[in-house]
Amino acid sequence: EEVKQALIDVHGAAKPPPIMTPAQEQALLPVARQNLKASLERIPPARREAYDEAMEKAPHLVQVESPPDRFLRALKFDPDATAESLVRYWHKRKELFGPKRAFRSMTITGRGALTKEHVYSALCGAFCIMPPDKHQRPILFIDRAKFLTDAEDPSHRVQVMFYFLHLLFLESDLAIQHGFVICISMDSEHSSKAFDFPKNQSSLIEHLKAEAIPMQIKAIHLILLKKSTFYEQSIPKWFKLFEDTWRRLAMRVIAHVVHSRLEILLGLNAYGISDVNIPKELNNQVDLDAVGKWHAERLEIELERYRFFPLATASLDDDDDSYDDDDDYDDEDEDDDEQEDSKMAAKTNGTEAEKDEDAKEPSNSSSKKQKLDPDA
Repeated sequence: EEVKQALIDVHGAAKPPPIMTPAQEQALLPVARQNLKASLERIPPARREAYDEAMEKAPHLVQVESPPDRFLRALKFDPDATAESLVRYWHKRKELFGPKRAFRSMTITGRGALTKEHVYSALCGAFCIMPPDKHQRPILFIDRAKFLTDAEDPSHRVQVMFYFLHLLFLESDLAIQHGFVICISMDSEHSSKAFDFPKNQSSLIEHLKAEAIPMQIKAIHLILLKKSTFYEQSIPKWFKLFEDTWRRLAMRVIAHVVHSRLEILLGLNAYGISDVNIPKELNNQVDLDAVGKWHAERLEIELERYRFFPLATASLDDDDDSYDDDDDYDDEDEDDDEQEDSKMAAKTNGTEAEKDEDAKEPSNSSSKKQKLDPDA
């Protein structure tokens, strides 16, 4: 039965789930909210610690970034499951971002839960939410070729992925109704060598296993270019990693070894994924114009989302480092931001010599050394 369900999920053959009308949902919500409150109170305080801390320090963020009504809808109005999910969400969020930043707004400014380092990682184009596939499942596409390994802390990838999953949950009803699919292009600039197998990916899988955000992963597609023996050595390692970490997910992982984009399409088409679900610049230079446009649109959306919460929108103002919510953002936090700014500046200064050397070469040869400024 497990294998049969996995095949249904991977191929998108499941029957569309029944969808409640707005009127039906509104009729259920009052009682569901009361039951949810009771379910939360029954969870031991030790397990509820991060959630309680969020309610104390930033109750507005609990409403905006983990909306109880949306969690209820995602979990079929089951109050006990919803209470557990809310507690897992805030526990994982605090675990990933630490006690200082976990209770700031989840925004792309570099002044909230995400630091400027995180924004820098997000703007490299490695993570991208693509349109839904033929089975109405949104695609989270991860292009490892765009990981800036010379400048990026690998642990940031998991935190940046949390941000994109967070967006998917808040902004896509389809992801809640039908689940979503992850596609990972495995080829980085060093992928011709077997040692490139990423040890830190276990933390990524562990994060997915925690199911901190109530959306179902229907399939994971690993895409490898057949240009070396790298794929022969890495595929068994990846499958073993999934099998050891999360067997349910391991049954939904498919590896595609291809020569070209056309072969990628032919391989993925059997699973309902078409050309519109694959980034045009796959394994190529970052499209700075597209990334800049996406960043500007995100800032607009987030400003609108938080405009009714003055304390939350403080972190949306790049000219103001203050975020005073019960002294949550204190002088020590400001020092942390200054240190992050210094690190960003050091990285920029450290690449000046590379930039000068690149200037002597044709402009199309400097794709990996191009820097994106989160403040731009």
